Amino acid sequence: MPRLKRAQYWVLDNILAKAPLHPAAHGFNTGRSIVSNATPHIGRAVVINVDLKEFFPSIALPRVKGVFKTLGYSEQVATVLALLSTESTTETVLVDGETFHVAHGPRTLPQGRPAVRRSPISCAGASMRACRAQRRSWVSAIRAMATT
Repeated sequence: MPRLKRAQYWVLDNILAKAPLHPAAHGFNTGRSIVSNATPHIGRAVVINVDLKEFFPSIALPRVKGVFKTLGYSEQVATVLALLSTESTTETVLVDGETFHVAHGPRTLPQGRPAVRRSPISCAGASMRACRAQRRSWVSAIRAMATT
């Protein structure tokens, strides 16, 4: 296994798997499933199911770093953990016959990164405040739909 992937699994197993989760979190949580997620909604007149496209890539390094700081890590350690958990888009460049992968753009959570599988970064995770802006947008959209 490549070193970076091994380090990401270490973060997943030794930090994120031990982080407290919000009671509403069901995805990627042992003992929880789509059934346990659906159960509280049985008998409700309306249930809205939303799947956010490109959600993880919308979470940038400062938010990821903030979550690790919230978990008690120092500025320096939180920075390293956030760097392990995020990436920039890259462009392959050929210079004098040698291939380089040049990063550009902000560092974000990529889809499918091991540390993302059970992460307090998601709205369902322990750090709901990492998604405060997304929740405010949802509330505004739901209120607007309810008045039309």
